[in-house]
Amino acid sequence: MKIKKLFLGFVLAFHASIYHSVAQTPTTQVEAESGTLVGVSTATSGGVTYVTGFDKETDQFSVQVTVPSKNFYKVVISYRSTSGDKTQFIDINNGGASPVVFPQTASFTDLNAGKYLLNKGVNTITVKNSWGYVDFDKFTLYTAEKNTYNITQNLVDPNANEATKSLYSFLLNNFGKKIISGQTSDNYDEIKTITQNAPMLRAFDFQHYTQGYPYLWKDGGHSFGYEDDGTVNKAIEWYNSTDKRGMKI
Repeated sequence: MKIKKLFLGFVLAFHASIYHSVAQTPTTQVEAESGTLVGVSTATSGGVTYVTGFDKETDQFSVQVTVPSKNFYKVVISYRSTSGDKTQFIDINNGGASPVVFPQTASFTDLNAGKYLLNKGVNTITVKNSWGYVDFDKFTLYTAEKNTYNITQNLVDPNANEATKSLYSFLLNNFGKKIISGQTSDNYDEIKTITQNAPMLRAFDFQHYTQGYPYLWKDGGHSFGYEDDGTVNKAIEWYNSTDKRGMKI
């Protein structure tokens, strides 16, 4: 189902891409079949031994990689996906799983799965089933440079109002020092209860207010049309509770 959302914040998008090899020496490399397998198995084809059998929700496997220092490392995964584009979860040191898309390919291909901060010594990479049917051969790690940013001190619009200037000043003062967190409205209060902290940003879903909303319950069945589910008033209340800044500071 397609939904329209109003985000009161920034969205960070991550996209894994097919990796084209360059003249760079790998930091380390580990075979997938050497890891700890849960619900999956190994197979050999064309001289390549790999992990396969991702067909259940709980299927996963973990490998350990050793790096010489705490640093950012590029994780390149050799995989094969013959049944179309598939998504799996990659979890580093049990720090939270990130979805990675594995495009369809007939033979084993290298994929740049992203850049991760690893600890000195042993680290654990876990592949968890999301949309299965992907074969995994090996993991290769390369050192990666930290991202650098050229941040301008001035706003593009010289006529920006004081609220905008104040917000930009806040972002500048906290850049590189703190993480600004956000959460959808559905779980916002739950996170406050669990962590005793409130995310700064809050997102509200306005799908019920679109004329094309396909699940309006009317006359004993679903119909197209908008309905008032209380989201607008909740968003207004949130906005007012932030001194009309739209952010919990």
